[in-house]
Amino acid sequence: MKPAQVINRGDTFRTLRVTTESPIEIREALAAREVSHVFKGDQNQAWDAVLANHCLARAVGEDGATDLTFFVHDERLGTSDSRLTRLWRERGRRFVLTEDYYRGRTGAVWEHQDASYGLFFGEAVSPEQYAAAGVHLHRAAALWERHAAELALDSQWVRALAALGVVLPGAPGPAADRSTRLGSPVEAEVFRAYCADHPGAALYYAFTKTDGLYGLVPVENENLALSGIPAADPEVWRALQHLLVRVAGRGAMRNAGSRAQRRGVARRVRHVAEWARNFLHEHPDASVADLQAAFGGWLTRELFPSDRIELDRSSRFTRVQEPDLGALACPEATLHFFLDLCLRHPAECAAAYNAALNRVGFGLQRMKHEPESGLTTLPFFVEYSPDGPGGPIYRFELELSGIEQTRITLRNAGIGDRVVEVPGRVRSVQDLSRALLEGLGAVEGVSLVGKAAMFSAELQRSPRGLGLPRQGSKYTPLVDHLIADLRSRGLLRGSAGLLIRIGLNALDRLDAMGDLPLRLPRFLRAPLGGATTCRHFAAAWRGVAAEARASLHLLGACHVGQHVHLARVLLENCGDLAPLPGVRGPAKVRAQFAAADPDARRGARLGMDLPPETRQVMLALLEEREHLLAARRRAAAAAPGHLRDRAEDARREHAREAVECALLLLVAAYVRRLWQQAESLPYINDRPYTLALYLLFGTDIFPPICRRVEFDVEYLAPPATA
Repeated sequence: MKPAQVINRGDTFRTLRVTTESPIEIREALAAREVSHVFKGDQNQAWDAVLANHCLARAVGEDGATDLTFFVHDERLGTSDSRLTRLWRERGRRFVLTEDYYRGRTGAVWEHQDASYGLFFGEAVSPEQYAAAGVHLHRAAALWERHAAELALDSQWVRALAALGVVLPGAPGPAADRSTRLGSPVEAEVFRAYCADHPGAALYYAFTKTDGLYGLVPVENENLALSGIPAADPEVWRALQHLLVRVAGRGAMRNAGSRAQRRGVARRVRHVAEWARNFLHEHPDASVADLQAAFGGWLTRELFPSDRIELDRSSRFTRVQEPDLGALACPEATLHFFLDLCLRHPAECAAAYNAALNRVGFGLQRMKHEPESGLTTLPFFVEYSPDGPGGPIYRFELELSGIEQTRITLRNAGIGDRVVEVPGRVRSVQDLSRALLEGLGAVEGVSLVGKAAMFSAELQRSPRGLGLPRQGSKYTPLVDHLIADLRSRGLLRGSAGLLIRIGLNALDRLDAMGDLPLRLPRFLRAPLGGATTCRHFAAAWRGVAAEARASLHLLGACHVGQHVHLARVLLENCGDLAPLPGVRGPAKVRAQFAAADPDARRGARLGMDLPPETRQVMLALLEEREHLLAARRRAAAAAPGHLRDRAEDARREHAREAVECALLLLVAAYVRRLWQQAESLPYINDRPYTLALYLLFGTDIFPPICRRVEFDVEYLAPPATA
């Protein structure tokens, strides 16, 4: 194993990570931590699940000493944009396709029943990422609100923005596809209708959304679980067909660099589509979770015929039925230990959970406990079908209240709350389960599922371990702080289990495909060209990501509001403008670059990858701004302020602000492209879509990937001594 790294720390713990490629060392680590059962789950089997499951099973399970549970995490179907709900309702829609994007300062749209447009996609870029590179997106949105109407009519500026991969809602679909080569926007008509009256929303969508990643969400955020959504629902089935053919299939066709490759892609798309049609014909009542489990099994057999991996469901192994009540008297032996702990020690658990959230800075809902009223909101969900067997399965928030008697309230804004009155106090998971089974009449039982951190903590509680992708679950630092705090309060004892992260390094392994041609999306064309070979891409992509990170580091030295001077520096680097001696703004930007990175060559390269049409428009905007400022100076010299034409002054200032807004958004689009290169490539390397690899390369790519997989073993350790 490589030397241990400290990846997280608190007052009473360190989280250590050791990396290895050796299955023997993985098994030794499991034995040392007394881990005898490893869980690994995914919502979407088309993503990295099938490939990562195979690698984990080969590393951990071949000697039979460790049990493995692979499962479909059949949680709710994504998070939609509530601002669009009325428009969708008017069109009679219940499910829609979307990209991931940020709605503003708070809130985001996320999907997980998705597909990538071929092998490559650009991740969503958050407002915080923009701020880290000197761009205040909320201020940019406010400026855009004032100037959207006029700037949107400037066709040259619109083309300059599109050259950097940003197309505002309202543009025809082919324009967006030409700007990214990652597919056309989905459901563009509704976005266009809403954003016409809300320009700020349009800007947040265009600048933060994913490129080439599309998925299914419900119109109403009614907390429907995947196990309760029929795969044969006409809207759902049409969306899934769109994701397979028009997203995954077309994207792979576009990546394929030869006619023979494209014929192979078309053949494999038909093969997957035929399997899906046959499955639905044979299982007309299948849910989306059923479809995921079946597809995962089919794809595993296609890629790894010797594997014998069976997929469970999180809703099944967290389900409680009447025969299970006796076992809940000893919650340590079940998957409901942390829920029981929260019910027995609500004040201590609330303090630990909320402190952990504060330590990592997550804006998630806090756990509430009011001793005077007994009101307790728990970080757990209850899932069941109110309509009985065969009905839709909903997810409910869990709330308890009362002192001598207990009221259990299951909250769901979509279908209404459910209330169970209990004559005594509910102080354990056994009490809660008995009350729910009796009060709800849930003949098939109820599933008690922790929210992200609690679910993760339960599955990695000793003697268990949890398998994750290398960049999967950003909640693990929260879990570390939670576990450490609960241990310091004396509520937890013994080993804390461990995490095993699977690093597939799929882009590195493209070298095995040799000189097979590969066509690239636009966000990679400046550093790598429109077409390359698999071997060259595998050797070059890490350098592209590193250069983009270094550029973002330089931009992070800039202050908000320096975008005009920054634009000038970028054009000076390109040779479009000569440096102006004695002009303070650009010189200050260069000084900030030098302070951030003493290597002057890096600052001198920044902006040299700007597209020609973007540089041309930036240059024209800077010249226009200089004309406006010169006119302002002439007006100030000609007459005192109280004698000047105030309307003319206001017109000139409005025009200057519009020019600066246009420059700011071009700089922001450049920042977005750098983030796509810096973040998306490493992410795809760790978490490629198995479906995309299969459609593009067939089965040939998988043996090279599986031969060189890295595993990161993460576990809690005592703090370092002096």
